[in-house]
Amino acid sequence: MNSIIQRLIRGNGAYAEDTVKKISRHMLAEEGQEPKVLIITCSDSRVIPEEVFSLSMGEALVMRNAGGRITEDVLEDVKFFTHEFASIQAIILMGHSQCGYYEYAVKNGIGVEPLVVECLKKKFSELELVNHISKMKVAEGLVKLEKIVPSNIKLRGAMYYIRTGIVEF
Repeated sequence: MNSIIQRLIRGNGAYAEDTVKKISRHMLAEEGQEPKVLIITCSDSRVIPEEVFSLSMGEALVMRNAGGRITEDVLEDVKFFTHEFASIQAIILMGHSQCGYYEYAVKNGIGVEPLVVECLKKKFSELELVNHISKMKVAEGLVKLEKIVPSNIKLRGAMYYIRTGIVEF
C-alpha cells in the first residue's frame, strides 16, 4: 500500500484513540455543533485555520478552495451556513502570503486583470506582487460577501503570513 495512505491510516488510529479528542467528539456528536466563526481561506496545506487561531473542534466552520476565492458556490454555502447556524458571529475571509494559486493566476492571466498585473509588476517583486493580488482578492471577496451576509454577523478580511504565522486583520 502507498506509504502516504499507510501514514493516514496510522494517523487516524492515533486520532481515534486520543482520549481528549474522543471526549470532544462524543460531546459534539450528542449536542451538535455551534460554530462561532466561518473561515473562508485557501486550500494551501501551509494554511491551517484551526491551528493559526488555536481553535478547538466544533468552534469553526472552515471553507477552502484554491486562493480562497468567493465563487457562486461559496456564496451559496455561506447562505446555508448563516441560515443553519445561528451561533455564527463572524465570517473571516483570509488570504495568505506566497499563494500558489495567485502566482499561477498571474502567470497564466486567469482571474486577475492583465492591466492590474502590469501596473503592479512595475512596483513590486514577483513575491510582493502575489501577496498584493491575494490582499486585493480578499477585498474583492468582501464586497461580494457583504451583499449576502446578515447584518448581525461581523465580516472581516485577513491576511496570513506563512513565514511569521501572523494574521493581519
